[in-house]
Amino acid sequence: MLDGAVQTATNTARQVMAQYGLLSPQELAEAMCLKLVHTSGELRQPYLYMGLYEPATRTITVNESAILLVRQFIDANGLEVFTPSADIMRVVLFHEIFHALEEEKPDIYTRSRMLERRVLGILPYKRGLAGVSEVGAIHFSRCMAGISYSPCIFERYLLLALGQLSIDFLPPKV
Repeated sequence: MLDGAVQTATNTARQVMAQYGLLSPQELAEAMCLKLVHTSGELRQPYLYMGLYEPATRTITVNESAILLVRQFIDANGLEVFTPSADIMRVVLFHEIFHALEEEKPDIYTRSRMLERRVLGILPYKRGLAGVSEVGAIHFSRCMAGISYSPCIFERYLLLALGQLSIDFLPPKV
């Protein structure tokens, strides 16, 4: 399933570039008639997001508070050379644009892939796999932003900055 999500994202990125050319994510969102909204909501569970796509209104909401916190974390820990903070907004927007593209193609692999289950071991039902969609969006944002690292790192930085994740490879702050 992961290979399918990555391949779908790669193909979608190629199609988007062929159709629209090399646009910034803001320009691409505009070309796709998507609305961009910026907010600075409080960062608390379960609303830890940098970007969010709302299909009903075709709106991408960008959480400036989260993005600022990630930028500050990058700066405070000397990570700019590895993960430039200028990449954050592009990655977030391309990620959400992928979700918008999924909405336009109901049969796209990342949305149509289903897991067959049984209720009480008898009644069959199918359940969508949101993780497949997220893998696709992550890979699409990586392809479109032209970065060599995983965009997931920004989410980890956010969790680290909020004290919800710990690691021991960063030097202690004095």
